[in-house]
Amino acid sequence: MSPSDFAKITLRNILTIVLSVLIGTAGAYGIYLLQKPTYVADATAYVTAINMEGGTDSTYTGTLLAKQKVRSFIPVFTSRTTAERAIRDLGLRSRPDEVVQRIAVTAPTDSVAINVRAEGGTPESARALADAIVSAASIEIEQLEGGPTAGVRVVPMASAALPTSPASPILSRFLLMGFLAGLIIGYTIAFVRFRMDTRIRTVVDIEDTQASVVLGTLPADKLVGRDSKEAKEGEKSSFMSREALRKLRTNLRFVSIDNPPRAIVITSSQPKDGKSTVAVRLAQVIAASGTEVLLVDADLRRPTIASSLGLDETVGLSGILTGDVFLDEAVQSTSDKHLHVVAAGQIPPNPSELLGSQRMRDLLAVLKDDYQYVIIDAPPLLQVTDGALLAASADGAIVVVRSGNTRKSELDAAVRHLESVGAPILGTVLNQVNTKRMAKILNGSDHYYGYGYGYSSRYESVVSTSEAKQPAVEDVPFMSTEVPTEAAEDKRERRSRQANSSVTNTISRPLKRSPVVSTNKVIAEFSDSPEVDVDREASHGRD
Repeated sequence: MSPSDFAKITLRNILTIVLSVLIGTAGAYGIYLLQKPTYVADATAYVTAINMEGGTDSTYTGTLLAKQKVRSFIPVFTSRTTAERAIRDLGLRSRPDEVVQRIAVTAPTDSVAINVRAEGGTPESARALADAIVSAASIEIEQLEGGPTAGVRVVPMASAALPTSPASPILSRFLLMGFLAGLIIGYTIAFVRFRMDTRIRTVVDIEDTQASVVLGTLPADKLVGRDSKEAKEGEKSSFMSREALRKLRTNLRFVSIDNPPRAIVITSSQPKDGKSTVAVRLAQVIAASGTEVLLVDADLRRPTIASSLGLDETVGLSGILTGDVFLDEAVQSTSDKHLHVVAAGQIPPNPSELLGSQRMRDLLAVLKDDYQYVIIDAPPLLQVTDGALLAASADGAIVVVRSGNTRKSELDAAVRHLESVGAPILGTVLNQVNTKRMAKILNGSDHYYGYGYGYSSRYESVVSTSEAKQPAVEDVPFMSTEVPTEAAEDKRERRSRQANSSVTNTISRPLKRSPVVSTNKVIAEFSDSPEVDVDREASHGRD
C-alpha cells in the first residue's frame, strides 16, 4: 500500500478513526478511575560486621565480610517468618503470602546496603510495612547468625519516607494506552471498509470492471445527472458541466468510425443514477450542434422526461406501440428546432412486451431514417428487462454510473445483462463526480479532464458574452462540418411527413400483415424517387 492510499483511507474514515480514539481514551480513563491507588515506600538496611568483643573490626575486613553476607541475607527479608513477625508488629489481618507479594528487596552491586520497597493502599501503610520488614528481618538475621554476639548484624539505616503520590495507576500511561488502542481499532475498521467498499468513485474504478470504456465524466451539478424535475428546458448548468457534455458528445463520434451508432439507449444499473437527465442533456447538446435529434422516453414504468421538459405526458410511445396514436402526433417540439421529443405516454400494464415487440424494432428503424440521432431513455437494467430489450434493438447502450453510489458488482451485472441479449455496449458515463479539491484527495485522481485550471466566473462570463455575439461551437453539426441547406431541410421534412404517415398507419392498425413488409415497402417507394437521392446526400453530409 502506497502512502497516498494510506492518506486516502485516513481522510475517508477520519470520523471513524477520531471516534475510535475518543472512545478508547475515554474507556481508559474510566478504567483508571476504577483502579485502587497504590503507594510505595522505600526503606534501607545496613549490613555491618563487628568483632567478638563487640568492638568494631578493621574497616577493610569488616566491609569485606559484610559484602559477602548481603546476598545471603536478601531471602530472609522475603521469608514467611519475617512477614509473620511484621504482621504481628503492625497488627495486620493479611496473610504472610500477601505481605510477601507487597514487598521487593534489592541490593546494589558491591554495596553493604539492602533496599526494601513496600506497597500499601495508603501512604502510611506503605511506610509502616517497609520499616516493619527491615526490623523483622534484622531480628531474624540476628537469630540465624547466633544471637547478639554474631559477627554480622543488620541495622536500619534510613526509615521509609511518607509517599506523597500514588505509584499506580498512572493517568498518562492509561490515556496513552487508550489512545493507541482506539487508533488501532479505528484503522482496523478503516482498512476493512476500504477492502469491502466496492462503490465506484473514479474512472480507475470503472476500468477495474467489465465495462472498461468510459465515454465521459459529468461533474456534480444540480441540473445534470439527476432524475428529477430540476433539468427543465432552458436552464443553464455550470460551465464545467456544459463542457463535460460537449466532450461526451465528441467521444460518441469515435465509438465506431465505420458504423457510428445513431439509436442510443441511455440506461443504468440502478435507479437514481441520473440516466434520464443525462439523456436529456446529451440530446440537447447534440441538437445544439445542428443535428436532428429525437429524444424518446422509453421508461414506461417511471417516465420523467416529459414532466422535466414541460411537455404533454399523455401522448407518447405507449400509444404508438398500441396503435392508438400516430407517430407524427406523438412527436413534440421543443425550443430547439433540432430537438424533438416522444414522451412515454400512458403507463401500460406490460411495458416489457411492448418494448421487446417487433413494432418497437420497426419504429426504431423508421426513426433512424428520419433523425440523425435517436436518444432513448430506458429503465434500469437490474430492475427490469426493458433496458436490455431496447439495447438489443438499438445500435448500442450507454450505462450511467453514479459516483459514490453504484457498486462494481452492480455495474458488472448490468454489463452481463446486456451481453446476454447481444446488445452492443458503447461505454459508460461517470456521473455526479465531485470535482472539489478535497474530494480529489479522498478519491485520488479521477482522470477528469476538467476545466478547473484557474477558469474563474469572470472567464465564464466572457465566454457567455462571446457566445451571444457570434455563433457558438455548438452550431457546428455533430457529425459533419457541412451546414444543411434550406432546400435539403425542406425535402427531408416532406419525406419525413410522408414516411411517418405511412409507417404510422401500419403501426396503428392490427397486425394483419407484417409491419416489416410495410416499412420496407415505404422505404422502397421513396428510394425510387430522385428527390430522395438528393435528400440522402444531404443527410449523409449531416451524418
